[in-house]
Amino acid sequence: QDPTTLDAIVVSGTARFQGLRKRDASFSITTATPEQIQEAVPQSTADLLKIVPGVWAEPSGGGTGANIFVRGMPSEGDAPFVTMQLDGSPLFPPPTLSFLENSTLFRTDDTVERM
Repeated sequence: QDPTTLDAIVVSGTARFQGLRKRDASFSITTATPEQIQEAVPQSTADLLKIVPGVWAEPSGGGTGANIFVRGMPSEGDAPFVTMQLDGSPLFPPPTLSFLENSTLFRTDDTVERM
C-alpha cells in the first residue's frame, strides 16, 4: 500500500434533536439578532448578557471574569441554575458560571453573530 494515500473514512450518524420552539419550552430562551448585538456594542461576555431580560451582568477581574445574576434565582455563591450554551452545547459546568472567564469563550466581538 502506498504510504502517501489514506484510506477513506466513512462517518455516519442520525440527528435526533428536532429543535425546541420557544413557546413549548419550560424555561426561558432569549434570542438576539446580529443587529441587536451590534447595537449593544458588547466589550465582554457580561456586556453581551445584558441583552437578556432579567439578567444582571457586570465585568469583573479586569475583563477576565463576570458577576452574573438572574432575577428570581439565588445569588449567593455560584450560579447553579444557569447554563450557557453555544449552538446547543454547554460551554462550561454551572458551578463555574459566576466566575466566568472570557478566556474560556470565543471573543464576542470576533465570533458572535447571534445569541
